[in-house]
Amino acid sequence: MDVRLVRVSGVVLATLTEAWRWRLLSVTRHETESGPLPVEQYEVANLATGEVQHVHLAGDVVLDAPGIELVELDGPPHFLTG
Repeated sequence: MDVRLVRVSGVVLATLTEAWRWRLLSVTRHETESGPLPVEQYEVANLATGEVQHVHLAGDVVLDAPGIELVELDGPPHFLTG
């Protein structure tokens, strides 16, 4: 799925619209105390530069992504239903 994102950067909060492609690579289920936790791995590519990164999501929680380190959760992830 191609997504247009607005990046905000710098002291002056300059904005730049970028095109990114998100591709689902896999879904892995991990057993937890409250049942199986599905973790989705995405390949995320910046279409302007060709830079490729990987992102791991569990519901509304980013587990692993460039520049993000998950240390602790206050509660379990939330998943869209319906």
